[in-house]
Amino acid sequence: PDVNGRRKAKEGERGARSRRRVRESISYRPTDRRDIGRMEFDAKSASNAFVASTRADLAAPATSPLRSATELQSFRQTVDQMQERLETDRHGLKKCAKALRDIQKTGESHLGFDAQFADSLEKFGSMALRYDSKIGTAFLKFSVIFKEMSSVSKNSLQALGNMVAFPVDNLLKSDFKTINDDMKRNFDRAVREHETARVKIEKEKRRGSESGGADAVGGAIDCSTELVKERRAVQLGMVDYLVKANEIRTKKGIEFVQHLMEFYHMHYKILEDGLKVLTDLGSWANTLAGELNGLRSRQEEERKELLELRKQIKSDVTVEKDVSFLGGGGPFEGVSYVSQTGTVSGYNLHQPAGEESFGMEKAGILMKRSDGRLRKVFQKRYCQVKDGQFTMAHGPVLE
Repeated sequence: PDVNGRRKAKEGERGARSRRRVRESISYRPTDRRDIGRMEFDAKSASNAFVASTRADLAAPATSPLRSATELQSFRQTVDQMQERLETDRHGLKKCAKALRDIQKTGESHLGFDAQFADSLEKFGSMALRYDSKIGTAFLKFSVIFKEMSSVSKNSLQALGNMVAFPVDNLLKSDFKTINDDMKRNFDRAVREHETARVKIEKEKRRGSESGGADAVGGAIDCSTELVKERRAVQLGMVDYLVKANEIRTKKGIEFVQHLMEFYHMHYKILEDGLKVLTDLGSWANTLAGELNGLRSRQEEERKELLELRKQIKSDVTVEKDVSFLGGGGPFEGVSYVSQTGTVSGYNLHQPAGEESFGMEKAGILMKRSDGRLRKVFQKRYCQVKDGQFTMAHGPVLE
């Protein structure tokens, strides 16, 4: 159990270190133009150094600088640095690809709602033609306009997918996958085979020198002639890696900008066609605005007439309700309406009514409905009409 626990702890530490390295490589962002220029200069200088040393090795293998392990280690370090930079670029391109997919998804949903709105507007305009030809025609015309604008948006969305989104996805799924899975793996395998062969040959040569009586311990052993094949494999692997890295640098830089420029010109042309359609409808829209103002003025006049008629009807209905309310049955039965001659102050809806022979004052019990929220009940209240005023109390007021 202790051995398994220590093994798991070591694996966890290694995983944490690898994740830390990935985060550091991803989080690195050059913020200064000098940093960006220095990165490009380092990559170019490392590539030029590799090309120069490889050509020297091909010309004279016996005196090649690649005989030392330090030179091969520098090549491996160069590949690792380029791999970290490519990983940073891949992370940025993945964000771009995700944003483009979201744009396409929301764009398709928007196009569906546009088509639904245009169809609904067309049906509504067909129904409006039955009672108003101008309004119905306007609805049908605008349904056509929305269909045209939806077609413009659809063409723009398709151009974005074909010219920008597809190349980015292809770069991530093809080129970056190839350089990570194939090129880097082949180069690392060639370096390991070179190291293994070098160590093996050095051991054999040391044994031979010791058996021959020569003291070669601690001295440098030349293995350049025996490791030509392994060196060529390392060089070939690094050349393949650099070629693929150059292709990726071209696609993520120059070609990506070219795709954006192509989309810009296509999008400009599509919007220009849509603007032309809207410009052709400008005269019709101006004519429609004048007609709508005329229709609005006529409808406002009709509305004013209806409001005046409603006011007259409400005044007449209110008089009838008041008379039936005071003279009918129910809780107000037995109480007659007595009005003072003349105009009551603050009330002008009803004219003075009643007969003076019945008197100018009236007092009695009325039923008042309570204002409770849960239950409303009728309660008795003492009411009095005197000198044109109506008073209400719980009982008779003692004078």
